[in-house]
Amino acid sequence: MKLAMRHILRSGPHRRDLMATLGAVTVALAPAPALAHTSDAVAPAELLHHWQPDPLVVFGLLLAGWLYARGAGRLGRVADAANRPHPLPLGRRAAFWLGLATILLALASPLDTATATLFTAHMVQHVLL
Repeated sequence: MKLAMRHILRSGPHRRDLMATLGAVTVALAPAPALAHTSDAVAPAELLHHWQPDPLVVFGLLLAGWLYARGAGRLGRVADAANRPHPLPLGRRAAFWLGLATILLALASPLDTATATLFTAHMVQHVLL
């Protein structure tokens, strides 16, 4: 096998074909530019008035909150019926809701709008997420 590959790589026309193929594959697999931020630049004075929640983000957060509330409520009812404490401590439930609020803050607040112009805002968004 090694001898066959050496022969292909040494010979002129085969080497050009192989190099052209490798070049085409490299270009085809090259990463496309990430279009993660589509918000337009906004003046700093107007920034606080630019809440642009993405409907998909809001729907996902509402669905996650509804499912969590439903599950936590069911666990609480089962624990009450068995005369036991709630299996999810209050701190854990509060952490979940604060986590959802943090995601909303990072993806739907003026912070998301500011990421189009301020690299610092973009990094704060990464830290929050």
